[in-house]
Amino acid sequence: MYMTNKLFTTKLNGWLSDVSPEIGLRLNELKVNQRFWEVLPSGLNRFETRLGSEAFDVDLDKRTCSCRMWQSNGYGCVHSVPAISYLNRDVEKYVDPYFCREMYMKIYQYKICPMNESKMWPLNGSKMWRETNFHLYSPRIEGCPAQKMEKKTAEVGENVKKKTGEVANGN
Repeated sequence: MYMTNKLFTTKLNGWLSDVSPEIGLRLNELKVNQRFWEVLPSGLNRFETRLGSEAFDVDLDKRTCSCRMWQSNGYGCVHSVPAISYLNRDVEKYVDPYFCREMYMKIYQYKICPMNESKMWPLNGSKMWRETNFHLYSPRIEGCPAQKMEKKTAEVGENVKKKTGEVANGN
Protein backbone atom coordinates (compact mmCIF):
# COMPACT_ATOMS: atom_id res chain seq x y z
CA MET A 1 0.00 0.00 0.00
CA TYR A 2 2.81 2.36 0.84
CA MET A 3 4.47 1.85 -2.54
CA THR A 4 1.21 2.46 -4.40
CA ASN A 5 0.71 5.77 -2.59
CA LYS A 6 4.34 6.75 -3.17
CA LEU A 7 4.16 5.97 -6.91
CA PHE A 8 0.87 7.84 -7.18
CA THR A 9 2.13 11.03 -5.51
CA THR A 10 5.50 10.89 -7.29
CA LYS A 11 3.78 10.63 -10.66
CA LEU A 12 1.46 13.55 -9.86
CA ASN A 13 4.35 15.72 -8.65
CA GLY A 14 5.93 15.37 -12.11
CA TRP A 15 2.94 17.07 -13.73
CA LEU A 16 3.72 20.70 -14.54
CA SER A 17 0.15 21.53 -15.59
CA ASP A 18 -3.36 20.09 -15.34
CA VAL A 19 -2.76 17.99 -18.48
CA SER A 20 -0.71 14.78 -18.36
CA PRO A 21 2.96 15.19 -19.33
CA GLU A 22 2.67 13.02 -22.44
CA ILE A 23 -0.29 14.98 -23.78
CA GLY A 24 1.57 18.20 -22.89
CA LEU A 25 4.47 17.11 -25.13
CA ARG A 26 2.08 16.33 -27.98
CA LEU A 27 0.40 19.71 -27.59
CA ASN A 28 3.80 21.42 -27.74
CA GLU A 29 4.52 19.67 -31.06
CA LEU A 30 1.15 20.84 -32.39
CA LYS A 31 1.90 24.41 -31.25
CA VAL A 32 5.19 24.36 -33.16
CA ASN A 33 3.51 23.08 -36.35
CA GLN A 34 0.54 25.47 -36.12
CA ARG A 35 2.51 28.48 -37.34
CA PHE A 36 2.16 27.40 -40.99
CA TRP A 37 -1.66 27.35 -40.94
CA GLU A 38 -3.81 30.32 -41.90
CA VAL A 39 -6.98 30.81 -39.83
CA LEU A 40 -10.17 32.26 -41.33
CA PRO A 41 -13.16 32.92 -39.03
CA SER A 42 -16.40 31.55 -40.47
CA GLY A 43 -18.81 32.01 -37.58
CA LEU A 44 -18.93 32.14 -33.82
CA ASN A 45 -16.13 29.83 -32.60
CA ARG A 46 -16.03 28.22 -36.04
CA PHE A 47 -12.97 28.51 -38.27
CA GLU A 48 -11.44 27.35 -41.49
CA THR A 49 -7.75 26.53 -41.30
CA ARG A 50 -5.80 26.54 -44.57
CA LEU A 51 -2.39 25.44 -45.72
CA GLY A 52 -1.94 25.75 -49.47
CA SER A 53 -4.82 23.88 -51.11
CA GLU A 54 -5.78 22.02 -47.90
CA ALA A 55 -8.68 23.40 -45.84
CA PHE A 56 -10.35 22.05 -42.69
CA ASP A 57 -13.43 23.14 -40.76
CA VAL A 58 -12.86 23.55 -36.99
CA ASP A 59 -15.72 24.03 -34.51
CA LEU A 60 -14.43 24.97 -31.06
CA ASP A 61 -17.84 24.68 -29.33
CA LYS A 62 -18.35 21.09 -30.50
CA ARG A 63 -14.61 20.36 -30.31
CA THR A 64 -14.57 18.90 -33.80
CA CYS A 65 -12.41 19.13 -36.88
CA SER A 66 -13.29 17.89 -40.34
CA CYS A 67 -10.14 15.71 -40.32
CA ARG A 68 -11.77 13.85 -37.36
CA MET A 69 -8.46 13.58 -35.51
CA TRP A 70 -9.65 15.77 -32.63
CA GLN A 71 -12.68 13.54 -32.08
CA SER A 72 -10.54 10.39 -32.04
CA ASN A 73 -7.58 11.46 -29.88
CA GLY A 74 -9.26 13.92 -27.50
CA TYR A 75 -6.53 16.57 -27.41
CA GLY A 76 -6.72 18.31 -30.77
CA CYS A 77 -5.02 18.28 -34.13
CA VAL A 78 -2.75 20.52 -36.13
CA HIS A 79 -5.85 22.28 -37.53
CA SER A 80 -7.56 22.97 -34.20
CA VAL A 81 -4.55 24.44 -32.39
CA PRO A 82 -4.19 27.45 -34.76
CA ALA A 83 -7.91 28.21 -34.37
CA ILE A 84 -7.63 28.12 -30.56
CA SER A 85 -4.48 30.25 -30.65
CA TYR A 86 -6.21 32.73 -32.99
CA LEU A 87 -8.56 33.57 -30.10
CA ASN A 88 -5.60 33.75 -27.65
CA ARG A 89 -7.05 30.89 -25.62
CA ASP A 90 -5.16 28.16 -23.79
CA VAL A 91 -4.98 24.96 -25.85
CA GLU A 92 -4.95 22.85 -22.67
CA LYS A 93 -8.50 23.98 -21.85
CA TYR A 94 -9.70 22.13 -24.97
CA VAL A 95 -8.15 18.79 -23.96
CA ASP A 96 -10.56 16.01 -23.04
CA PRO A 97 -10.98 15.74 -19.22
CA TYR A 98 -9.78 12.13 -19.43
CA PHE A 99 -6.20 13.41 -19.81
CA CYS A 100 -6.35 15.83 -16.85
CA ARG A 101 -5.07 15.61 -13.29
CA GLU A 102 -8.54 15.30 -11.71
CA MET A 103 -9.45 12.26 -13.80
CA TYR A 104 -6.08 10.66 -13.04
CA MET A 105 -6.75 11.08 -9.33
CA LYS A 106 -10.26 9.61 -9.66
CA ILE A 107 -8.97 6.59 -11.58
CA TYR A 108 -6.21 5.78 -9.08
CA GLN A 109 -8.06 6.70 -5.87
CA TYR A 110 -8.58 3.03 -4.96
CA LYS A 111 -5.81 0.92 -3.52
CA ILE A 112 -4.34 -1.93 -5.53
CA CYS A 113 -3.81 -4.80 -3.13
CA PRO A 114 -0.77 -7.00 -3.64
CA MET A 115 -1.08 -10.69 -4.55
CA ASN A 116 0.81 -13.69 -3.26
CA GLU A 117 3.29 -15.49 -5.43
CA SER A 118 1.79 -18.18 -7.68
CA LYS A 119 3.45 -20.92 -5.59
CA MET A 120 1.17 -19.91 -2.72
CA TRP A 121 -2.04 -20.15 -4.74
CA PRO A 122 -4.35 -23.05 -3.84
CA LEU A 123 -3.90 -26.26 -5.80
CA ASN A 124 -6.59 -27.71 -8.07
CA GLY A 125 -7.86 -30.02 -5.32
CA SER A 126 -8.59 -27.06 -3.07
CA LYS A 127 -12.17 -26.02 -2.31
CA MET A 128 -11.40 -22.35 -2.94
CA TRP A 129 -13.68 -22.22 -5.96
CA ARG A 130 -17.16 -23.64 -5.72
CA GLU A 131 -18.14 -26.14 -8.34
CA THR A 132 -20.92 -25.49 -10.82
CA ASN A 133 -22.89 -27.70 -13.19
CA PHE A 134 -21.80 -25.66 -16.15
CA HIS A 135 -19.71 -27.54 -18.71
CA LEU A 136 -17.92 -25.83 -21.54
CA TYR A 137 -17.97 -27.90 -24.69
CA SER A 138 -15.69 -27.35 -27.64
CA PRO A 139 -17.40 -25.99 -30.74
CA ARG A 140 -18.66 -28.45 -33.32
CA ILE A 141 -16.49 -28.30 -36.40
CA GLU A 142 -18.26 -28.95 -39.64
CA GLY A 143 -16.59 -29.20 -42.98
CA CYS A 144 -17.38 -26.91 -45.84
CA PRO A 145 -20.34 -28.00 -47.91
CA ALA A 146 -18.62 -29.70 -50.80
CA GLN A 147 -20.15 -30.29 -54.17
CA LYS A 148 -20.98 -33.88 -54.82
CA MET A 149 -18.53 -35.22 -57.28
CA GLU A 150 -19.95 -37.48 -59.90
CA LYS A 151 -17.75 -40.11 -61.37
CA LYS A 152 -17.11 -39.22 -64.93
CA THR A 153 -17.21 -42.04 -67.38
CA ALA A 154 -14.88 -41.97 -70.29
CA GLU A 155 -16.47 -41.29 -73.63
CA VAL A 156 -15.54 -43.07 -76.79
CA GLY A 157 -12.23 -41.79 -78.15
CA GLU A 158 -11.21 -39.98 -74.92
CA ASN A 159 -7.82 -40.71 -73.36
CA VAL A 160 -8.02 -41.58 -69.66
CA LYS A 161 -5.09 -41.76 -67.22
CA LYS A 162 -4.97 -44.81 -65.05
CA LYS A 163 -3.52 -44.71 -61.56
CA THR A 164 -0.32 -46.27 -62.81
CA GLY A 165 0.27 -43.35 -65.11
CA GLU A 166 -0.51 -45.22 -68.31
CA VAL A 167 -2.78 -43.64 -70.83
CA ALA A 168 -5.55 -45.92 -71.97
CA ASN A 169 -7.90 -45.48 -74.83
CA GLY A 170 -11.54 -45.11 -73.78
CA ASN A 171 -12.76 -47.75 -76.35
